[in-house]
Amino acid sequence: MRCSESLFEDGATYGAERVRRMAAADPEEKDTAAAATSTPETFVYRAGYVHETIPLGLYTNEAAARAHCEATVSSEHPASVALLFDWIGEDDDPEEPRELIVRIGDEETTTGYTVTRLEVATAYDPDAEL
Repeated sequence: MRCSESLFEDGATYGAERVRRMAAADPEEKDTAAAATSTPETFVYRAGYVHETIPLGLYTNEAAARAHCEATVSSEHPASVALLFDWIGEDDDPEEPRELIVRIGDEETTTGYTVTRLEVATAYDPDAEL
């Protein structure tokens, strides 16, 4: 039993009692209760290099992951070199990785650094796709 759960006289915890009440409730009320307690989708953004299996980092927002990639590319060039960054990828498909493009003078090239959105599971699902 978790410390935050309290016992009723019959030994049931608050959580168990809530489940018991939901099971006895009207089906429409159960749907409403399930929707109210369902966990929203959670995502992290993986900053990485295409030829490496270990990510640069995992972030809760895309901007931080992009900043990490841009800082890494910046550290690979002298401070006197002006770098202009852009990101390419399918805007209408959030599952597609975004790749960092760098322009140095008149030359634009891919860097191999990417940001990929990943869904974080809230529970183990043995039937989930790998």
